[in-house]
Amino acid sequence: MKNHIGANYYSFGVSFRNAPAAVRQYMALLPEGELDFYNRIFPENECAGFVVNTCNRTTFFLHGKHPEAIETAYLRYIENRLSEAGVDFPDQPNDLLSRYIGIKAVGHLFEVCAGLDSQILGDFEIVGQVKRAFLKAKELGSANGMLEQAVNTAVFVSRKIKNETGLSSGSTSTSYATAKFLFRRLQNHQDPRVLVLGMGEIGHRTLDNWVAMHGTRGVVVANRTNVTAQEIASELGVDYVAWEDWKARLSEFDAVVSAISAPQVILSADEVCENGPKIFVDLSVPMSIDPAIAQLEETEVLDVDMLSKRVEQTLQSRASAVPQAYGILKEVLEKYKASERAQKAVPMIRQIQNSLEKQWNERKHDPVKIERLSSKIESRLFEHVRKDPNQVQQLKKWLRD
Repeated sequence: MKNHIGANYYSFGVSFRNAPAAVRQYMALLPEGELDFYNRIFPENECAGFVVNTCNRTTFFLHGKHPEAIETAYLRYIENRLSEAGVDFPDQPNDLLSRYIGIKAVGHLFEVCAGLDSQILGDFEIVGQVKRAFLKAKELGSANGMLEQAVNTAVFVSRKIKNETGLSSGSTSTSYATAKFLFRRLQNHQDPRVLVLGMGEIGHRTLDNWVAMHGTRGVVVANRTNVTAQEIASELGVDYVAWEDWKARLSEFDAVVSAISAPQVILSADEVCENGPKIFVDLSVPMSIDPAIAQLEETEVLDVDMLSKRVEQTLQSRASAVPQAYGILKEVLEKYKASERAQKAVPMIRQIQNSLEKQWNERKHDPVKIERLSSKIESRLFEHVRKDPNQVQQLKKWLRD
């Protein structure tokens, strides 16, 4: 997608900061809705963009002419979902959104990638989720050079912060917190059996962490695409169950982890028998495990918000690194702003350069010398504008004169 003249950066969305998981599940984009934004709504409004759609957030990062129209379209989408589900919110969906405009949207992207805006502070998994979301947009023709530059810089910021601060110290993330919670809760079971549903990113990482802590014994995976479950099970040395069979075998397990992307719950309370699993961890947004299961005797159901409360000790040690992390972020953002100012001045620099070349050619100067001098002038002007935005006004004055 091309860079639009008069375009701007824009970001909006809902996250754990605005709404609990029970509300966020109705604000997440379902697969067909996400594709509609990429294929129709973005181009209609002359915007490039991508969507980070995870258990903790649904956030749009845009660059284009009419990003506010995309926010309006998203609100209509949410209202339709709420109407279909028969759900009433205490507030208007618009009140639950955060939005950032211009360079603040770029700064927010930096925060997200660095784990500074994660429910589990310093969660380093988010940067991978952002990269995959952008690559999906790129494959669908919904990205442009400005967004790619912003994403690449955001990835650089996240690595710099991870390497130079203690913000991502330890191994705390949603998937790690899940595995650690299960490890503690099942430590008195001689041979605990765990069923992991969904082999997307979160499900796969949770499985990796559990195997690293406890080993492969007693672990079973299921995925709506059975071939994927078979491949991952073979790779890690765990068992798998066909998607159509896992409910029939539910009573074999002590715990169930669900990381399935589905428009509604896949397991209701009346499908869990008395001797069924007692621990359910729901990492899905929308939720895939019926919260009513928690009302069964000696049974608990945890969602991503509950999990985040179980890692406070690690978060306290990470919190001390926040000022240093923001210092790095601010430094890189200032350089990004300077570079963007210089990029905007490129057409004027080229115009001056072409004017000078024309004058020199008319006077029969050596063309090789003209080319060398022209390149030096372009480089010098670009650097001056990058360091001092006021130079843009001087360039405009030269063009008028």
